[in-house]
Amino acid sequence: MASDTRSGNNHELGVDPEALWQAADKLRGSIDAADYKHVVLGLIFLKYISDAFQARRAKLAEELAEDGIEGEQAESLLEERDEYTAVGVFWVSPKARWEHIQAQGKAPNIGKLIDDAMYAIEHDNPKLKGKLPRDYARRGIAPQRLGGLIDLIGAMTIGSDEAKAKDVLGRVYEYFLGKFAAAEGKLGGEFFTPRSVVRLLVEMIEPYEGRVYDPCCGSGGMFVQSEKFTEAHGGSQRDISIFGQESNLTTWRLAHMNLAIRGIEANLGEQPADSFMRDLHPDVKADYILANPPFNISDWSGELLRQDARWKYGVPPTGNANYAWIQHFIHHLAPANDKGGGVAGFVMANGSLSSVAGNEREIRRRMVEDDLVDCIVAMPPQLFLTTPIPVCLWIVSRNRSGSSSRKARIRDRQREILFIDARAMGTLVSRTLRALTGCDQYPLPASSEVGTIARTYHAWRGEPQPQEWDSAADGPWGYRDIPGFCRTVSTDDVAQHGFDLFPGLYVGSAKGGRVARRPPDEMQALVSELTSIAVSAQHVVRNGLLRAARDWDYRDVQVRDIAKQRKKTLTPTADPDRVFQLYSIPAFDYDQNPEICPGAEIMSNKTRLSAPCVLFSRLNPRTPRIWLLDVSPDNSICSTEFLALEPVDEKFLLPLYCALRSTQFTRYICMRAKGSTGSRQRVKAADVLDAHVRIPVDASLDAFNEKVMPLARFATLATRRSAAIASVHDHVYELLLEQEAGEQ
Repeated sequence: MASDTRSGNNHELGVDPEALWQAADKLRGSIDAADYKHVVLGLIFLKYISDAFQARRAKLAEELAEDGIEGEQAESLLEERDEYTAVGVFWVSPKARWEHIQAQGKAPNIGKLIDDAMYAIEHDNPKLKGKLPRDYARRGIAPQRLGGLIDLIGAMTIGSDEAKAKDVLGRVYEYFLGKFAAAEGKLGGEFFTPRSVVRLLVEMIEPYEGRVYDPCCGSGGMFVQSEKFTEAHGGSQRDISIFGQESNLTTWRLAHMNLAIRGIEANLGEQPADSFMRDLHPDVKADYILANPPFNISDWSGELLRQDARWKYGVPPTGNANYAWIQHFIHHLAPANDKGGGVAGFVMANGSLSSVAGNEREIRRRMVEDDLVDCIVAMPPQLFLTTPIPVCLWIVSRNRSGSSSRKARIRDRQREILFIDARAMGTLVSRTLRALTGCDQYPLPASSEVGTIARTYHAWRGEPQPQEWDSAADGPWGYRDIPGFCRTVSTDDVAQHGFDLFPGLYVGSAKGGRVARRPPDEMQALVSELTSIAVSAQHVVRNGLLRAARDWDYRDVQVRDIAKQRKKTLTPTADPDRVFQLYSIPAFDYDQNPEICPGAEIMSNKTRLSAPCVLFSRLNPRTPRIWLLDVSPDNSICSTEFLALEPVDEKFLLPLYCALRSTQFTRYICMRAKGSTGSRQRVKAADVLDAHVRIPVDASLDAFNEKVMPLARFATLATRRSAAIASVHDHVYELLLEQEAGEQ
């Protein structure tokens, strides 16, 4: 990511990924980034396997010529499938080869031709069955745009032996994944973890050999970096076995393609599935777990899993999956053995370090007392596309006795935890995104930020001095506490701090080494009480709406009879200096306030809003997300994942809002949702508009609106207040640390 190495990398690759991205983005037109990534990355994969096939074919032709085999006999042998699969090259039938696709690039049916090519590749290569995109015709992309994209990708050589040696495709593919994730904004984080975070986790837990597992693997970036680490340290792909799971179908396909282009064998399950509800690897005990689970998700079906065997340390709260993920990781860790036992490195929201909701503190206490927590790293802000707030890394280990490891004998770390505060690190690579230095460099420089954190952890564990360590330049090898950055703390000390794990409580400041104060128990109890009050307020609103509903007579209508879909869109990048209020899907999970974004940072088309309207999320209808917008300034826009419904008459605004919140409507719409199970199911706009709902008869509308409007506004207010209360505890440490710094 570092700008000083970009031009050199481009020269080495023979391809400029940024120029390629800009050209591809121009061809996107009005296609949403979430859809366009599958179009582009699928074609890049098709080009790669065709190039690899042609490279093998050319080499085979040379071998046949040397043996004096020519003519029809040579042509027959060149079409022998086993000559390709025997050396790990995918067999590509004539109609799926790139030259055939490119020759037909401007044909009106080019979408269908690509679908046929993908189907042929799946049919001829069972490992890829069901794992390639086959919906180009259905997407309805103009043949001129699709043909232009084919010509653009066709100019790259990505499957030759030379290109493979440079990992041209892998690096271009990864670059495009990152750009698409940025273009999608918060939703892009569902399939992409920033490279510097992945590299740091891999460098810290060092997956030299054994089973690597990621139950929320996204596009497979953790596995790619693990394989690179193994090879960079003299190993091979055969040294690690990969197990993963992903709930979203299209992301699951991305992962398969991302791994296949690098020749990485992986078991990601026969189909996508939710790791909580349907664990595809129930018997796997992993040597290494690397994961970036979705933060703070509330719709994880926790109410159905109260008796699950994975909750060894306590039942996680149904409203937040953070400790469900943590215990899922621990459940799948290999027990202590002669190679050291399993170790997990994963990303978590900062709230997981000190949360008091439900019984999360009790779960954390039991984990600390069971001596599982090895290291906690507080990360800098702006590393993630999914959230601007800082996150943390957890390192959890099954064996901290120091008996052995896969690398060397390490010291006994029982009843100790290493805390690292890296919040001051990171370099801005854009106006809104940071990266840790060293993430693109092999071998890892000790002076880089990734190197500094990883080597601090390794020295603390008592690992021997690495070969690349230069004592003259880097100082003597070994661990020492550094005020403001790192400190080893006993679990007894952690217990005195109420089992809160925020590093700022322990490392002090660089100036005086003073330790920050933790919030008093009274404050934490108040936060819990206020959160409960906010939840109770939601029940009051719900009951009030139910009581109000009994006061009027109703009639049946279709949604399209009382509302129309707002389809007016705009491209914010065309007005980069204008500031927009962006209503996005993740806002429902956090503060329910629109994001304030300059047009230059909004990469995809949005729907322009005007009041009054109701926003209905087309994603995950199992958890209805409906927003009443009765006041909207001119600069309000929303994600295209919303359906913006404008009432044909303002008197229908509240009846529409209440009808969409009804159990009857939710059941209807869930039956018509399309896509993979989990949070990425979608609802078609036509299905919403065709739905039959019940609203008050015309004679009762005025009385209905007068009584329901205060309740509807209070429902929105209560939700926002609840989210604000819950966030108090997460930010209180930051305020105390700032106060400590000011006093010094």
